[in-house]
Amino acid sequence: MVADMQATDLRAAGCLRAATRLLRQGELHDACESIRCGVGGMPTPRLSGEFLATENFFYTAEFFGLGSRPSLQEVANAGDKYCAMQWDDVMHLHGPESAPGGEVTASSGRSEPELLKYCFSAAYIVAFLANGWGVDQTEKRVHFSNSVGGVSVDWAVGALLLEVCAVIVKSSSMRRRVDAP
Repeated sequence: MVADMQATDLRAAGCLRAATRLLRQGELHDACESIRCGVGGMPTPRLSGEFLATENFFYTAEFFGLGSRPSLQEVANAGDKYCAMQWDDVMHLHGPESAPGGEVTASSGRSEPELLKYCFSAAYIVAFLANGWGVDQTEKRVHFSNSVGGVSVDWAVGALLLEVCAVIVKSSSMRRRVDAP
């Protein structure tokens, strides 16, 4: 049992270490000593208020049955428990043959490639929000959802918003240059 527990700890901790390393690629260590840095060593302010996390964040929380406002500690605990499972048990509980009466639920009837991602996904969410943005592990201010006001939000909408914002910023900076004395 102790050997199994140590292997389990290594699996979950290994995913967390890998996610943290991934997020720190390109980090400028000298610059981050005097200011708060987030993903990739970019200076980032501490987030205040509540905010929305979509796509992978939503699907991972849904899979683990965590609801729409889990704390990072709850995500970490769910990931640790999942990472500790033997693969045969994962397939039995969540794989293609697990859906009762063929009905797929939030965590059943999943393909093997889909099930392979949840251990790392939980660790990535914790590393990204805690290390990248300074969200405390006990806070419940991140809303995990794929809709706002009943309207579906996904990566394409986010990409569109990013492009629109870039055009607005570019336009306003051009206007300032034209208006400058």
